[in-house]
Amino acid sequence: MELPFEPPVETSEQLAFACMALAERFIGGLTEIGLVGTALRIELTDDTGARYERVWLHPDRFTAADTVNRIRWQADALPRVAERGGSGIARVRLSPRIPIASPPMSLVCGTPARTSACITTSAAPRAGSGAPGSARWS
Repeated sequence: MELPFEPPVETSEQLAFACMALAERFIGGLTEIGLVGTALRIELTDDTGARYERVWLHPDRFTAADTVNRIRWQADALPRVAERGGSGIARVRLSPRIPIASPPMSLVCGTPARTSACITTSAAPRAGSGAPGSARWS
């Protein structure tokens, strides 16, 4: 799912605000088909065509608010507009990585219905880090 911008968006705060509806549609689309996202690829493309992508991991499931936060954090980490040339982000693309079946909300990890979810997310980093190679869940 993607969202183009014309004119390009200059700041991470503006980008996060502009992507709220995109994040709602993205998470809602997964929910409609009975999936949750434990890993999310965010691709930011600036108006010069440079692409900045990252896969973010979540120990449970992404919400729309989580998705918007990751967009903001990723944009904050980019070189400033003056350093990279151009005037800002021209497109945001979201794609799920490792979507899994949504377990019943009343179950906890380790019960038979959640075992596959626990196995699927076993390589995810600890909550809050989102960094590849971080400490792993056991």
